[in-house]
Amino acid sequence: MVAWTRDERGVTVITFALVLPIFLLAIFGMFEVWKIMSVRESMYLGMHEVAAYLTKEGRYLPDSPEDWEAAAEIITIETVTQELANNPFVSDNVAQAEVHIDRPDLPKCQWLFTARVELPWTAVIPYIPLGDMTLAEQTTSYIQCTNYEIP
Repeated sequence: MVAWTRDERGVTVITFALVLPIFLLAIFGMFEVWKIMSVRESMYLGMHEVAAYLTKEGRYLPDSPEDWEAAAEIITIETVTQELANNPFVSDNVAQAEVHIDRPDLPKCQWLFTARVELPWTAVIPYIPLGDMTLAEQTTSYIQCTNYEIP
């Protein structure tokens, strides 16, 4: 009975079997986090373009707050969808956008708008049931109504 307690055959296989799930969890988890960060970066770039466009060109959109918000939502969806199309991890662009003017009673050149885009996401990591989540990006800015450029 003492002989089999000193037998070390198979120790490597048992160690591998114990370490493999943790290793797979780490690898797939890092890959999923990388995918999420890549998609969030694409969303951020799209929202940056939306904020720059609406800040400079927002004064040319309709004067009614409701019509302005509707036109800005269309611009937001188109811009973010175009940016997400460049990302290899987004298979279907089903982003939803919402644009809101905080004080529509003010003159148009004093409107503070908030644009928000959301993208449903399903994270897949072995051994961890994460399920569905929503990736979101938001930007807030004023409409610029002056014609001067800051040097």
